[in-house]
Amino acid sequence: MSSKEQSELGPTPYHQVARFPGEKPAGRAYNRAQEAIFNAEGRDLSAYRFQLSRIWHVAAGGCPTGYMRSKIAAMPWPPPMHIVTRA
Repeated sequence: MSSKEQSELGPTPYHQVARFPGEKPAGRAYNRAQEAIFNAEGRDLSAYRFQLSRIWHVAAGGCPTGYMRSKIAAMPWPPPMHIVTRA
């Protein structure tokens, strides 16, 4: 797909999901993500914290600017058990 076609479609959807060994590390990651989102411009992005099969997860998804993507990716989150990113 050309860059012109991509720009006509709008921002590229993005998501990052991480699972954590407990509620507290997941809570810290979620709070950092929320703070980054609320303090940025062009923040078409949401963060979620949830438990699935007794494992805590934090997810960020939306159509953020490139700057927001890099900011979320560079955040000093507690070490997760596993991360999945799609940009």
